[in-house]
Amino acid sequence: MITYLKSRIDLWALAILLFFSFSAFFAFSNLNLVTSYNDSMSHLNLTRLIIDNQEPGISQLGGVWLPLNHILPLLLIWNDMAWHTGFAGSIFSMIAYILSAVLIYKSILLLTGKKIASYVGAFAFALNLNILYLQSTPLTEALYVFFFIASVYFILKWMITQDSKFLPLIGFCGFLQVLTRYDGWFVTGLEVLILFAFEFMYNKKSLVESLSKMLLVSIPIGFGIGIWLVWNLLIFGDPFFFAVGPYSARAQQAVINESSPLITKGDWAISAKAYYYTAINNVGVFVTALGIFGSVLFLFVKSKIKSVGVRFLIFLLFLTPVIFNILALYLGFSILNIPDLNWKPKDDESALWFNVRYGIMALPAAALWIGMLASRKVWFGFLATLVIIFQSYVTFNEGIITVIDGTQGSSSYLNSDVSDYLKDKVGDDDQVLLAISFYNPVAFESRIDLKQIIHEGVSQKWGKALGNPQDYAQWIVMSNGRVGDPVYGHLIDKSNSYFLQFYDLAYKGRHASVYKIKDKMQEASR
Repeated sequence: MITYLKSRIDLWALAILLFFSFSAFFAFSNLNLVTSYNDSMSHLNLTRLIIDNQEPGISQLGGVWLPLNHILPLLLIWNDMAWHTGFAGSIFSMIAYILSAVLIYKSILLLTGKKIASYVGAFAFALNLNILYLQSTPLTEALYVFFFIASVYFILKWMITQDSKFLPLIGFCGFLQVLTRYDGWFVTGLEVLILFAFEFMYNKKSLVESLSKMLLVSIPIGFGIGIWLVWNLLIFGDPFFFAVGPYSARAQQAVINESSPLITKGDWAISAKAYYYTAINNVGVFVTALGIFGSVLFLFVKSKIKSVGVRFLIFLLFLTPVIFNILALYLGFSILNIPDLNWKPKDDESALWFNVRYGIMALPAAALWIGMLASRKVWFGFLATLVIIFQSYVTFNEGIITVIDGTQGSSSYLNSDVSDYLKDKVGDDDQVLLAISFYNPVAFESRIDLKQIIHEGVSQKWGKALGNPQDYAQWIVMSNGRVGDPVYGHLIDKSNSYFLQFYDLAYKGRHASVYKIKDKMQEASR
């Protein structure tokens, strides 16, 4: 009877998670927020280009963004409704959200043996409005969070049971991490080191045995990284194209750095401060405070995990994504901005928010430590539940920071005027020259047939069209200045605007312009 009741409670908990997930998706969809991020639209289009393109094929995956988030939506991207609503990508974020909450519950249960506390910790994760928004989008964060939590859960299982069957599972989760976000390349490395430290220092295993187990976990992780290096070598001729190529984060940050130096680069204090503010705004100040209190008790007050050293390793394990983000900011590999930093890299209010969603990586740690806190006293659990509900209320009223960035910040779509113009003017048989690396969202929002677009992935025409666009395209979309757009770089900088002999400026927007082939050229080509 007791087992029956427990299983019914678990089913109800799963039903609540499903309700949260789908309710959030439909709510944000009705508000037109599912694809508000530039990156949301770009992720969807990259997948669609594999099957819908002048040169369809797997090579359309490109070489900058890691592939898993673009491979999974292939199951649904062929459907126009699933493509344009974002559901083709969002469904995998939603599944990841649900499974993440389940594994947080199971992780806390593993460490405490207390179900109510485990529910409280899972509730802290599931009711966070920022993760509810991100799980409604095709962005990569929700999927990565799940793979990270899954790897941590299997590490905890291995630590407690010493059952070697969990080692391949840890490696497999690491493999999925390194093919989802570059965070995983660093985080999985730290996870492997923590495994080694636990085995060698606390289990007192031999160096050979400890290294052997570390190797078993590392092989699938290394294989995942190797796949991406080989892919970049075969497609782009450089295994590190993703890191140093013209479309890499490094290249984009170099453009930003020209107008306003990155304030976090080379400064540990500002890097830590930047991520702290971002994490606080994602997790919530009250939930963060409760989580910090729970982590202190976990570290310094006796619990089911007797060894202080092991508790520290578990503490460090959940902080690995936070450590990565601070290090990436310090090294200049990453960039984010939030009004608390008082940094305005360009004369535009949108610049006050950028990549604030990175702070969501601190949520799993906060949720775990709140669960650990709730396991101490019954009234701690009751208090934590009230704080979690109150935090959601405060976040809703003050504004969901990830939504603000996606609608007002630099991560938002700022070329709706251009896409609206194209939607209205481009004919069914017209060809459009456009850099998909820069204006993928324009292609998505304009609803132009992707087969009408000449872009970097159309290798047989791209180079020729840049040289003689009048022979290939009726329309050209390009940036209004030197921001790294290859169309602007070729037609304006290299060719000294020679193309203007054949094209008229049809529309000038704030960030980009549209050129239309002159009528006499149009007639001559027919």
